[in-house]
Amino acid sequence: MATNTRQTNIFAAEDWKKVYTTFSNADFQSYDFETLRKVLVDYIKTYYAEDFNDFIESSEYVALLDLIAFMGQSVAFRTDLNARENFLETAERRDSVLKLAKQLNYVPNRNRAANGLLKIKSVNTTENIFDVNGSNLSRVTVNWNDANNAAWVSQFTQILNAAITKSTKIGKPYASKTINNIRTEQYNIAVPNTILPIFAFSSTINDVATNFEIVSANILNTDTISEYEPGSRGQFGMIYQNDSRGNASSNTGYFLYFKQGSLNSTDFLITEKIANRVIDVDVANINNSDIWMYEITNGAIGNNWTQVPATSSSSAIYNSTARGIRTLYSVNTRINDQISLVFGDGSFADIPIGNYRVYYRVSNGLTYRITPNDLNNVTVAVPYISSTGKPETLTITASLQYTVSNSSRRDLTNEIKIKAPQSYYSQGRMVNGEDYNTFPYTSYSDIVKVKSVNRYASGVSRGLDITDPTGKYTSTDLYARDGALYKNQYNQLLTFIYNSRNDIINVINTQILPIVQDYPMRHFYFENYTPINFATLQPTTWERSTDDTTSSTGFFLNPADSTNTPVQIGNSTTTYRKYLQVGSLIKFTAPAGYYFDATNTLVLGSPSLRSDRTYVWASIQSITGSGATTVLVAGRNIGAVTISESIPTGAIISSVYTPFTTNFQYTTINTIVNYILNKTEFALIYDYTKTAGVNDPWTIIPITNVNQSGTFNLGTQYTTNDSSWLFLFTTDTIKYTVKYRQLDFVFGSQNQVAFINTNPQIVYDATTNTRVRDNIRLTTVNSGLSKDVNMNVYKNFTTSDGYSDTSRVYVTYPISNTNQLPTDPSIFSEATAGTPILLFYERYNDAQNLVRYRLLSTGTVIATFNTYSDINYVRNNYPVGTVFYALTDQLFYRIDITNTVTYLTDVSSSYLAYYGRQDMVFEYQHNAENTRRLDPAATNLIDSYILTRSYDESYRNYVYDNTNTVARPADLDTVQLNNSYSGLFNYKMISDEMILNAGVYKLLFGSKADVQLRANFQVVKNSNTTLSDTEIKTRVIDEINQYFSLDNWDFGDTFYFSELAGYLHSKLSNYISSIVLVPNDATSYFGSLFEIRCQPNEIFLSAATVDNVEIVQSVLSGINNAGINLYQGY
Repeated sequence: MATNTRQTNIFAAEDWKKVYTTFSNADFQSYDFETLRKVLVDYIKTYYAEDFNDFIESSEYVALLDLIAFMGQSVAFRTDLNARENFLETAERRDSVLKLAKQLNYVPNRNRAANGLLKIKSVNTTENIFDVNGSNLSRVTVNWNDANNAAWVSQFTQILNAAITKSTKIGKPYASKTINNIRTEQYNIAVPNTILPIFAFSSTINDVATNFEIVSANILNTDTISEYEPGSRGQFGMIYQNDSRGNASSNTGYFLYFKQGSLNSTDFLITEKIANRVIDVDVANINNSDIWMYEITNGAIGNNWTQVPATSSSSAIYNSTARGIRTLYSVNTRINDQISLVFGDGSFADIPIGNYRVYYRVSNGLTYRITPNDLNNVTVAVPYISSTGKPETLTITASLQYTVSNSSRRDLTNEIKIKAPQSYYSQGRMVNGEDYNTFPYTSYSDIVKVKSVNRYASGVSRGLDITDPTGKYTSTDLYARDGALYKNQYNQLLTFIYNSRNDIINVINTQILPIVQDYPMRHFYFENYTPINFATLQPTTWERSTDDTTSSTGFFLNPADSTNTPVQIGNSTTTYRKYLQVGSLIKFTAPAGYYFDATNTLVLGSPSLRSDRTYVWASIQSITGSGATTVLVAGRNIGAVTISESIPTGAIISSVYTPFTTNFQYTTINTIVNYILNKTEFALIYDYTKTAGVNDPWTIIPITNVNQSGTFNLGTQYTTNDSSWLFLFTTDTIKYTVKYRQLDFVFGSQNQVAFINTNPQIVYDATTNTRVRDNIRLTTVNSGLSKDVNMNVYKNFTTSDGYSDTSRVYVTYPISNTNQLPTDPSIFSEATAGTPILLFYERYNDAQNLVRYRLLSTGTVIATFNTYSDINYVRNNYPVGTVFYALTDQLFYRIDITNTVTYLTDVSSSYLAYYGRQDMVFEYQHNAENTRRLDPAATNLIDSYILTRSYDESYRNYVYDNTNTVARPADLDTVQLNNSYSGLFNYKMISDEMILNAGVYKLLFGSKADVQLRANFQVVKNSNTTLSDTEIKTRVIDEINQYFSLDNWDFGDTFYFSELAGYLHSKLSNYISSIVLVPNDATSYFGSLFEIRCQPNEIFLSAATVDNVEIVQSVLSGINNAGINLYQGY
């Protein structure tokens, strides 16, 4: 569907649909001035030739003909315009479009007001209340989760109990239910019944003063949090939620419900009964949801009239409202978001007569995002009636905890023309796949794209557990015996240009430092830097003072000192113990003849259970003073050193990794900036010995001392042939290229397990009260493993064309939840039992003729020879087709035959080699987020991916920002989507479970895209053009951005460069002669990005800038015969 739309938009002149529409709208008998004048003259010449023959221009009669022709043209033009306004496809006036949409029973969406929850941070009351200690809480501010107030819970509860109605108390709510898998309760504050329970405040959003209202919340009759009707007086609803993650959680506490806008009212009098009466409310910007109507009896609010949902299957006459309810009305949308109230004819709904009042909220009609900083410490004074009947005031301070992005402008005219026919097709319900893909879009103005996928279909036996077999919403635990683990050490590239000092600083903060902080750089550090051997250089043991399940305190001792005097560590000493710093990773070993059991207790004997081991890794969390003095805390002496595990007394330090610093000191950043401003080339090394001092371990070395192409060798550090660099900065005087070292751990299962819905996020497991991640466990069944080896899954394996290879995932060390350091950095050597072997992947074409790689069985490739000569010498001893890997040459050769003569063919482009291990038994534990409970009555799970207007606009602002000052907007989560679009659940089938998911963008080409998707466009100028290179670059980027317009793409589409190239040639044919796409990734080859796929929840968007466009003399400039970019990043 999106492909047809995209190609219709960009190749309009060649698409038959466009041609057909063009001819259908064409006026083949155009009544323009010239045609009419000619027809009149020809008519007179034909029928009155003898009566009139004076046709000169100055003739009075010809002037009359001109006047008649002009009037005819004017009448024809106006008639044509009016006729077009009678058809939805050609109408232009909004009034006409609204009337035509009404004929299809479609009511266009008016603006949607931003709404959300403010978490109460503190309360204060004027009432005299005494806590359990006898202290008067009147005018005392009590803060939520106050670490300095041990009695904050009871005091907070007492103040709220004093304000809420007598029939309810904290713990005995007015209403309770589970919303978004979070226990939710409603409590009502006893406000006076003489006031409207709405409290206004204002804030500045995007430099615009914006008014808001805190409204009474209600969960009694809905499955989401909604607003109480303004006719309900004497109570003000607030919400309590508990997500079982502690009081500090953003979803635990008491909340106020807010909306943007101001509530207004209009009174009107109806003196006579008229069927199908229409009452206009001539106020602009009335939002889409907040309209209520009441009868007014003796000046007081009376019965509430029921609004019938404005859908294609409902009206004031025919609807699904209970049969006994006859006080019904519907709402029509008019221009500028004004409304009309439409009433019945007396047969199915009462005809109104008397005094009435309609409440409506006027909102600003804009699309925007509200961040927690925008609504922070909002204070509101809520009057209430105490239990003694006295008026009191409860002062509440509340803050926003998450980004609110559910506001939206009204439907534009062109959008109404698209949505009205789609809405008519769905008939106000979602039954089939087409309904699920169109109804959400037509129902909400802020939904700009939606795609629904049936994840779990009908026909599954009811005797089975109600689970999601794909693992997206249900945790899985799988065992297999074809596990493969390998490491891939490589160099990666990025390029940048700059115009000022701030540009360079932005590059460091937004591109360089994230690389330092990411997993591949940490992997490289722990795999290539040798830990300090304390067992030999500085024997040290541990003396424990206190411990709990996750940490312990104590001292370090010198085993040669019989007095057991604690030794100084860190910056307080000059011995090797200076490397015992906060963040140091320590390997503790058990004394001879002992081992650690599952609780880290030293046990005499040899390990016998799977949980037994001879060493434990721990990190230093804090050091007080020199680390050698006791610390008095809460009346007891504890050790000066805190470590991340419960390590027993007597444990011996075997080796130590110094801390890996993930930030640069100011002096280092300043030096880097100055070097770049002076166009000086240099390298950055990591000197771990400097972590024990005040100097930055990230050290700059001049380019003259750097071995730029050598493999990493820590032994060459500070020599004139230094290849220990982690970052290498080079320049061509125009742009800088940064080469940096990376190391990935990849785990795969070729046939038995598919890693489809991996979850890299931490998930709270309510059963064990722990935080868990997706992980892989290698069991001791595998030879050479003395204990289980655990690895965390942190990312899906994605190829350069966007294909998600479900046979492989990226893994990392088990990570501590307290300091994000590895709990065991030796997983690779343990998994391979210290002797990794070569693993080989073969290149092949899948069913769609796309390039893929598969793991080969052990022995398929022979890797016992070093060079081509060695293999060639023995080739006649092997059958034709045998593949060899030359260890020294690092090339692949295959034995081929021609006319009975065998020879070796270089087939290195068809194979990959890595060091690791395969054919391992493993357990894969996938932990799904507990954000969705599956309805046991549903037989279809419908995944709906939604892209909102505010997210789209914010994300495009981030992508198109060249100053690096616009932050990447946060992705929407399930809770936000359910709160904003819960109304969709009323229109699904009872047998369906509809699950809302956030749609995201997949960036291409530019520096903000993933490394494997970055590329440059090589453009050959048209020899006849007079435009400069800069103008051509700008026009190319403008057209690329137009090509990736949201209207042209849908979720899960495939990008074809040939289509983009054809579009660019059609638009820029006068300026360019040729254009090709060259990947920047050093591991990619020319053509690897000609076809790119995205996941079902992704939409393509170009992040290319003018820096990604090169003007060249010929295409494939800098590309060798193998299709490799020799410039690698230019």
